[in-house]
Amino acid sequence: MSKHVTYKKKCIYCGKTFIARKSTTKYCSIQCNKKHYREKKQREKKENKRKKNINDQRIEFLQKKAYLSISETAELFAVSRTTIWRMIKRGQFKPIKIGHYKYISKKQIEELFENKEERKQDN
Repeated sequence: MSKHVTYKKKCIYCGKTFIARKSTTKYCSIQCNKKHYREKKQREKKENKRKKNINDQRIEFLQKKAYLSISETAELFAVSRTTIWRMIKRGQFKPIKIGHYKYISKKQIEELFENKEERKQDN
């Protein structure tokens, strides 16, 4: 390769055409790079905040339900569905079968937490 190869590129931030020394260059200047980085981080921050609000609403919705599916229970506990199935196998939950689906009552979940709190107080 020759040392004097140049590439005609278009800046992904401002859209200006410029001559680049590397094929991987994306910006016409450091200023464009910094501005684009800052905007990208602000967008990510807003998106994360929006996702958090959606997650909070989802958790509130799940907490109001009397019966939860296996997936919803896993989501509420922030564990995998496999973990919930293991808990069912151990006898910690006794699911109610409706058709092909299994549901766990909210009372069982609350009892599980109450039992754990009692054990902690006994020790």
